[in-house]
Amino acid sequence: MTLTNKAGLTAQQTLSHPEDACGGGNDGGGSSPGGDHPDDNAAATGAVVLDAFFAVPEGARATSRIAILNQGFAHDLWRWVLEMGEPVDLVGLDFAPETVAAQHPVLLIPSGGLFGLENDTGFRARLEEYTRLGGTLLTFSQQHGYEYSALPGGEVGGYGWDEDIACFRSALHMETWHPILYGFTRDTLTVHVDGYFDRWPQEAQILLSRTANGQPSVLRYPFGEGQVIAGSNSGLV
Repeated sequence: MTLTNKAGLTAQQTLSHPEDACGGGNDGGGSSPGGDHPDDNAAATGAVVLDAFFAVPEGARATSRIAILNQGFAHDLWRWVLEMGEPVDLVGLDFAPETVAAQHPVLLIPSGGLFGLENDTGFRARLEEYTRLGGTLLTFSQQHGYEYSALPGGEVGGYGWDEDIACFRSALHMETWHPILYGFTRDTLTVHVDGYFDRWPQEAQILLSRTANGQPSVLRYPFGEGQVIAGSNSGLV
């Protein structure tokens, strides 16, 4: 198929969408629209930078208010956010929490972005300082559930894409309405999800759950002056 962005640039891309059969069961059940391949890559490492193709759409704000951790599938997420008209800055593992919080009220951690960081206390301290200063931290699916322990507080855990079976059709059920869910008109959502949570902070609010097993898939909890939104939905958009 031909992809065209708002700047009029085009590229060719082949997509595979086998018939989905998302079913019940304690293991999540079902399959992804992409054949469960890109997220089940055993290596959560980088992707090709597509800066030359994905120009900032006309009418987009000039100053970036969103940052993406430059780990895992960061550039796939960067491309998607940019296509929505939001310029994005990439930040490294050694980012300065005070600076990023002042300039970017939202920090996204892409799919695979926490790979190998579950025991990095310095990295978690930076995430904690960022949210303590009022930042919103949002993370997508991770390869292993224990990698979510790198998030502020260290109390989030579950199953990652290497430990679960992906689901797509009617994969999620809306448990609690929140402004980030604005635009959804049904309480059952068809989205790509691979993983779920079995451990979370007591004060967490469950926003979306897996329809197959009822376990949380997207949850939100406060930390300092900010908040953490942890999800098992894919950022490989």
